[in-house]
Amino acid sequence: MQEQKHTEPTSWLGRLQRELSQKLETMAAAAHPIGLRKLLHTVQNSILCFRLMAVRGLLRIFGIPRDGFRGTSAAQDQHQEAAINSLREDIENSMSRLQNEANRINSLVKLTTNRAVMVEEQLAQAIHAQKTCQALQQQVTLKQRDAATYMGLVEAEQSSLHSLRSEHDALATKLKELAADRELFAF
Repeated sequence: MQEQKHTEPTSWLGRLQRELSQKLETMAAAAHPIGLRKLLHTVQNSILCFRLMAVRGLLRIFGIPRDGFRGTSAAQDQHQEAAINSLREDIENSMSRLQNEANRINSLVKLTTNRAVMVEEQLAQAIHAQKTCQALQQQVTLKQRDAATYMGLVEAEQSSLHSLRSEHDALATKLKELAADRELFAF
C-alpha cells in the first residue's frame, strides 16, 4: 500500500507532464490563427507552457525521473506532499490570474470589435452621405445648365419682345399720325 502511495504521485505527475506536452505539441502543430484569435492562441500557449514548466519543476524538485520512481521515506513523502500541495496552490493561483487576464482580454476584444463595427457603420453612413451629396451636386449642375439655357431663351424672347414693342410703338405713333391726317382731310 505504501508502494502505491509512492508510485501514484509520480505517475500522476508523469501523466500530467505527458498530457501537457501533447497539448502543447498539438497547439504548435495546429494552423496558425490570425487577428484576435492569434492573441487568444498565444495566451493559451503561454498557460500550457507555464503548467508544463511547473510540473517539470516539481519532478526536478523531488528528484523523480520523468518516467520512473525512486524510493523515499515517510518524512520525505510528507515533505514532498506538502511541497506538491503548495505548488498546486501556486499553480491554481497563477491559473486564476491567467484566467482573469484571459477574461479581460476577451472583454477588450469584444469592446474593440464593437468599436470597429461602429466605426465601420459610421464609415458606411459617411460614404452614403457623400454619394448622396455628389448626386445632389450633379442635379444642381444639370439644373444650372438648364437654367442657363432657359435664361438664354428668355433673353432672346425679351429682346424679341422689346423689338416688337418698339415696332408697336412706332406703328401706334404712325396710326396717330394717320388718324390726325384723316381728321384734316375730313374737314
